[in-house]
Amino acid sequence: MIGKKTFLAAIAVVATMGSVAPVAQAAPNGTVTLSHADRSTVTVPWRAGPNGSWYAVDPLNKNKSNGVENAAVVMRPPSTSGSAPCFQGEVCIYQDANWQGWAYAIGASGVDELGRSACPGCQSSHHPASNGTWNDQMTSWKNLSSRRFCWTFDSYGLGETHFMEAGWTVPQVTDHENDEASSVLLCG
Repeated sequence: MIGKKTFLAAIAVVATMGSVAPVAQAAPNGTVTLSHADRSTVTVPWRAGPNGSWYAVDPLNKNKSNGVENAAVVMRPPSTSGSAPCFQGEVCIYQDANWQGWAYAIGASGVDELGRSACPGCQSSHHPASNGTWNDQMTSWKNLSSRRFCWTFDSYGLGETHFMEAGWTVPQVTDHENDEASSVLLCG
């Protein structure tokens, strides 16, 4: 879960730097399914956030605010001044190489089915049926959390597994891996 202090500090940094992303192209359609550590899930609607971002709040979050600072996942639009930001404590996947295009910041326990999360304008080079969702879209990623995550070729952590070690960033996955991620989960 993204902490209130972390998220508010991150927004302050972005606003101060002047690298504010443009308004989102379109609102993500529908909902996103959040996964908990106990493997339970909850489906919640996307909400409009600052600077064209979109976020989803987990109703099981014990914090009193139901706003952006308690978001479980955040999706950021492409930036005209470089890559969309990924803040300390987040795992972010990017639509394009070198952390470009739409960015999807994943919460503490991950997302078990990226196909349930809308990605406006996303086009998969290998899987046209995934267009418009985060399924089969990832080309680069950052793990700025202190925990090891994994991404897999299939939903629910199944299929070929790739580790995302804490602190690692990958500007471009291999051709074999490109546009193949279907889940990003906490692992070991």
